[in-house]
Amino acid sequence: LSTKPYQMKDALAPVGKVLNEKSLVISIAAGITSRAIVEALGNDKKWRVIRTMPNTPMLVGDGVVGMAPGEFATKEDLAVARKIFEAAADVIDVPEDKIDAVTALSGSGPAYFYFLVEHMIRAGIEMGLKPEDATKMAIKTAAGAGKLLMNSSDSPAELRRKVTTPNGTTHAAITYMESHNLPETIIDALKAAEQRGKELGK
Repeated sequence: LSTKPYQMKDALAPVGKVLNEKSLVISIAAGITSRAIVEALGNDKKWRVIRTMPNTPMLVGDGVVGMAPGEFATKEDLAVARKIFEAAADVIDVPEDKIDAVTALSGSGPAYFYFLVEHMIRAGIEMGLKPEDATKMAIKTAAGAGKLLMNSSDSPAELRRKVTTPNGTTHAAITYMESHNLPETIIDALKAAEQRGKELGK
């Protein structure tokens, strides 16, 4: 199931009439609970529903998916869903009440990353770099940093510290970000995304 959340109820009403309880229903829709899916398909059957939240890096075989079983899903169902998503992602099992957190962190997460890179490019241009040079530098820096993070035993905080010389240029940037409450803003933003997911399910 991959319709927009607000379309889910209308989309499922006719579907429930042609499926049976042998059908495994896997949803990637934000906010729509497995119970809501069962109700939309028809309460007369024990629909086997699995909720998931993938992200767009699956398009390059490097995604992550949060996965939670509904009330009637079996271990075998989870294994089938895992096999589907593991073709292009790491799969992490979570309780269903944590799927909105998964959506906020990794489902929406690529957009936050692109937003940062977008503004790194803008800053480079404002500092006098050619647009094409600023774009290449920002993208390669972000991609390289991500690769290093994936392959290092150091935490993100430790990798950041290794780049941040006391009273140096990086220190000046990080200090400015912290003085303008960027860490709290990021955390609050993800919590806002989580809350929106909960609202979509109502």
